[in-house]
Amino acid sequence: MQNVENLSGVVVAQLLRRGTHVIYGFAPTVLDMRGASPAIASPECAIMRIASAQVARHYGFPCLSAGPDTDAHVHDEQTAWEKAMTGLAVYLGGADLMINPGMFSTGLIVSYEQLAIDNEILGYLSRVVRGMEASPETLVIDLIRKVGHGGHFLKEAHTLKQFGKEHWLPGISCRNAFGRWMHGGGLDITQSAKQEVHRILREHHPQELPMRTREALANIIRDFEAR
Repeated sequence: MQNVENLSGVVVAQLLRRGTHVIYGFAPTVLDMRGASPAIASPECAIMRIASAQVARHYGFPCLSAGPDTDAHVHDEQTAWEKAMTGLAVYLGGADLMINPGMFSTGLIVSYEQLAIDNEILGYLSRVVRGMEASPETLVIDLIRKVGHGGHFLKEAHTLKQFGKEHWLPGISCRNAFGRWMHGGGLDITQSAKQEVHRILREHHPQELPMRTREALANIIRDFEAR
């Protein structure tokens, strides 16, 4: 049914204006039969979203997926594992866009803190799906021979060069030892996310679009309204 609805929308769009750009969008959902409530973070939804992305690629469409999702109503462990798994499904399916960062409670609530946490989760997943590269530059067998058994690579130029490419550095996740974490206030992830949100709102100043770009957008809107 989802595929039929998407394709019928494509047909209508092309009949109205041939060559109209389209995105194959999907957010398949199952019902929890115990309460007839939607469960958008279920494993079945994750499977269907991977399959939906495969269908979109079969047709050659760019595709949009819902995710990362959760049915939990607070920032808790359920939110964390459901966000991670549904986000991973979007990556594994190869979707081009996702629409639910920042949401929880089956999409009924959004928060800045959740958006910051989701950004952290998606950064983690992005690094996982990138995998590792096996090439002469990364394997550096000659350097391994040079350093030898019992040596270390911390002072090597190659380590400095590759470190930034290979290691994902979190923004709000805790990697400190317990004592250092306590000295820093012993914040949980939601508290750390709140601090990051306040920092961004205080310090970030988006750069305005160039005047030429703004004029071009205004012309597009005027032409559309005139038609």
